[in-house]
Amino acid sequence: MEIKCLDPLGINGFERKANEVLAESLPASWKGYSSLEMLGRQGRDFEADLILVTHDRIIVVELKNYRGKIFANGNKWVQEYEDGRQESRINAVSQASRAAKILKSRLQQKLQGKFVPYIDKCVVLCGAADASNLPEEERECVHTLDEFKNIGNDAVYAKLIGRPISIPRKEDAPNKNITVW
Repeated sequence: MEIKCLDPLGINGFERKANEVLAESLPASWKGYSSLEMLGRQGRDFEADLILVTHDRIIVVELKNYRGKIFANGNKWVQEYEDGRQESRINAVSQASRAAKILKSRLQQKLQGKFVPYIDKCVVLCGAADASNLPEEERECVHTLDEFKNIGNDAVYAKLIGRPISIPRKEDAPNKNITVW
């Protein structure tokens, strides 16, 4: 799969490595775009680490290089290191969700009444983080890079992402219709 980096200065080392792993692992018929900058409704810039255009949806992927335990504390995540130190983090699922909403809004504006594919979201952990302490509804969206790189397999896709979405017209499949948007 080809991943096009839209802002080479806006991508860091672990994101670049994750992009390389995913480019080698995911189907050639899918497309990827990294370091996509968008403007939210309140005028604030927002960057999506990776946008995957698959056969049935677009997935906004937030890449995180965390280590140690991750758990939720209110609307934040806390990263706890082996030595017991803790650091407060932005909730990455909320961050990916916000990016997905912004992308959906931009596509709806651009396509004005035409078919807009389902916009999904997930978080991919590139480090050795343990996300088992996150709430279940967040944990469902959080995967390791080793898990996520296998979503090109139909069974893994269904398990991690969900059952494929039925698209009424073949020409509306996201990876077949990129030139429209």
